[in-house]
Amino acid sequence: MRSRTLVDLVAVGAFLVPLLATEVASAQQVVYVQPAPVRPVAVEEPDGVRFRGAIGLEAGALILTGAGGVGGGAAGLVGPIGQIGVQINHNWAVYANPSLDIIFGHAGGFSIGSGVMADYTFDAMPLSVAAGPEATIFAAIGTAGAGSLGAGALYGVRLRAAYYPILESGPRRRKGLYIAADVKLESFDGVLFFLSPIASVGYAAF
Repeated sequence: MRSRTLVDLVAVGAFLVPLLATEVASAQQVVYVQPAPVRPVAVEEPDGVRFRGAIGLEAGALILTGAGGVGGGAAGLVGPIGQIGVQINHNWAVYANPSLDIIFGHAGGFSIGSGVMADYTFDAMPLSVAAGPEATIFAAIGTAGAGSLGAGALYGVRLRAAYYPILESGPRRRKGLYIAADVKLESFDGVLFFLSPIASVGYAAF
């Protein structure tokens, strides 16, 4: 009789132990730790001093305004133009802009010019503006109202606005196609004054 009672107690214990373990496990709380959100880190393109260069083709007009009692006249000009200088940062640059133009129409000959331009490129749009002094040496130029000017030098300023319809931005340098509109205001011997509206297209790396 005692052995049977002992067997019954063992059987009841074997039945109750898993139930108690289940209850204890269900009573334990599982705590989940929410990981901190990962914020994206903005990666800025490297900036700094680097070489700036460009090559293009310009075309426009050489207009004599008629100052100093001399009748006005106009001629066309076309030729290559370039940029050689320093890109200080993404915005500012300083460069020379040599040009070689063939002059035709009421005048005939050629001109060689260059200037120093301070250039600013905007961050929010592919557009830049520039200005600086420029000098042009011309040869065998004649105008209908002023007779033959022979050869000489023009001094003045050049204003420029350039748009980049195709612009590729690399890790440090930008490059692409530009379309520019320039205006040159120059004088000859302090008497004759010239206005030159010019359009150009080319490739720039800056």
